[in-house]
Amino acid sequence: MQQRTRPLATQTIRDSISALAVFLRALQDHEDWAPELPRNAVIYASDYPRTIPLRARGLNAHIMTQVRAHLPRWPQPDGRFLTELMLATGLRVGDACALGYDPIVRDRDDNPYVRYWNHKMRREAYVPISAATLDKIREQQARVREQYPAETAAYLSQPAPRTLPVDGLRLVPANMLNPHGLLPFRRSTYNLQLQAWVAKCGITDEAGRPAHITAHQWRHTFATTLVNRGVRLEVVKQLLDHASLEMASHYARLLDTTIRAEWDAARDNDDDLQHLLPADVEWANRSRTALPNGHCGLPRQQTCDHSNKCLTRPVFITTSEDLPAHEAHRHRTLTLIAQLDARGQTKLADQNRLVLEQLDARIAQIKQAIATGGAHRDAI
Repeated sequence: MQQRTRPLATQTIRDSISALAVFLRALQDHEDWAPELPRNAVIYASDYPRTIPLRARGLNAHIMTQVRAHLPRWPQPDGRFLTELMLATGLRVGDACALGYDPIVRDRDDNPYVRYWNHKMRREAYVPISAATLDKIREQQARVREQYPAETAAYLSQPAPRTLPVDGLRLVPANMLNPHGLLPFRRSTYNLQLQAWVAKCGITDEAGRPAHITAHQWRHTFATTLVNRGVRLEVVKQLLDHASLEMASHYARLLDTTIRAEWDAARDNDDDLQHLLPADVEWANRSRTALPNGHCGLPRQQTCDHSNKCLTRPVFITTSEDLPAHEAHRHRTLTLIAQLDARGQTKLADQNRLVLEQLDARIAQIKQAIATGGAHRDAI
């Protein structure tokens, strides 16, 4: 027997312990099966290894901006359609590839849904779609109808399937060795198209490195976007057709901007808008505490009750060396305001506009001091 060189994964260990726990419970329920088994032969919660929360894998705004800009350059219509569909619905790539020719159903208010077979959970599921996504599905159906006219006519002559899964014409048929359109598009083919497209378009991360994108990250991105727009986790669970909230939470991690906005909203309101220390400050003699874009001028024996509102504090010391940090802060604030406005979070956006005004004032003062070359240009 080949010796294992790597340790077992945590989930593998948990699955094995769970199987043993079920076996022991069965023996306890049927006492005649193992009468000599002690009653305390059970698995406790503490016997399981501690689970480590999964890292959020949703694609950030930097990458998604490039994805949406370059999506029209995806050369194959079938792969491009699958990408658009997964981004709009959160479907797994296998479930999207396996869709029947006409997966559309409607509710009593005539709202459209995609009906699909959840292969992982082995059950039928539904996900709502927009009018734009419905139009893309109709366009894909037209391409299939042009390629497989006889098979399309035969498919539409039959009633809609009562249960899933079913065989038959596919919405995205395999592009090789598929004379009647009955074979679903291959996941391996989609993955090859995806990697070739990412490389061709030069999609990069924030550091300028080639971005690593997988088909399953469309699902992560779909869920994370929903949560950051205020959709409750229970609804995300239903949309992803997950078995538990815990499973849905792995996909739906709050973006840093959302966490920051909530944190800003919870801070104290302070109307002290003084920006600068007096010009005669001898800041070299002060006990200064380093901050991300300046220094705090409070003597060390004093405490701060201003809840990090440093930009508005009269004891905040900033220098020409801090100008890049202020400008970076200003860029982040502009981005956050745009995101909050897009989500209709007017109050949080207005709060951040105050921060933007304070940053603009700081930056202007620093640049003016540098330009004039005054005696106190390094202590503002």
